[in-house]
Amino acid sequence: VKEYFELKANLPESSLKKHARVLRDIIQLGDKSFKLPAIVYRNKGFYQKRFMTDEELHGIIGCMDERYHALALLLAHTGLRLSNAINLNWSDIRLGNNMIEVKQAKTGDFVKIPFTETVADVLQFRNRVRRIDGKVFDITVQAFQKAWRKAVKLSDIDWIPRPHDLRHYFCSYLLNKGIDHLTVATLSGHRDVNILKERYGHYTDDTLREAMKAFDSCSQTVAK
Repeated sequence: VKEYFELKANLPESSLKKHARVLRDIIQLGDKSFKLPAIVYRNKGFYQKRFMTDEELHGIIGCMDERYHALALLLAHTGLRLSNAINLNWSDIRLGNNMIEVKQAKTGDFVKIPFTETVADVLQFRNRVRRIDGKVFDITVQAFQKAWRKAVKLSDIDWIPRPHDLRHYFCSYLLNKGIDHLTVATLSGHRDVNILKERYGHYTDDTLREAMKAFDSCSQTVAK
């Protein structure tokens, strides 16, 4: 096992952790006492250092073919991973309670995400004609990724957000609105709040200025 991880050490940390989980689960089928050796993660992977503003988000969506608008908006307003959203089934949706309950593809954990009005509108539109297989969308991951890249090029923003940055937008938007990290982690399905802080805890200048207003009531003054 140690030799395997040494050979794979240059993989991104997230990928190597997936390998580790699979190996552990397989070996533990025969030996429940097995524990993985310490793993050295040489490649920490790529993490975005900024997130989309509302203007940038709607600018990109506006450059997409209309058939992708609903999925893009749902991703931005639920924080679902693209694979989860693509495979979203009507059985995952509680229309009466305005709630999505879905099993995360990455962790296997269930998350509950209340509807926003935007998501409700998306689902009402999609509900007019349901597919036989029960899926909400008839779009492939590859088709959406291609449409997203094309729209980014057509937009006038000065950086290149990925489809995964729609999840990034969801988390960072809530954090900038003052929602606590634990609540955002629960909604987005993050097990580790610290990972949420490191990857998505990007605050706007306005948010930081608002935080510093707490000192406005400070009684200390500068001697003149």
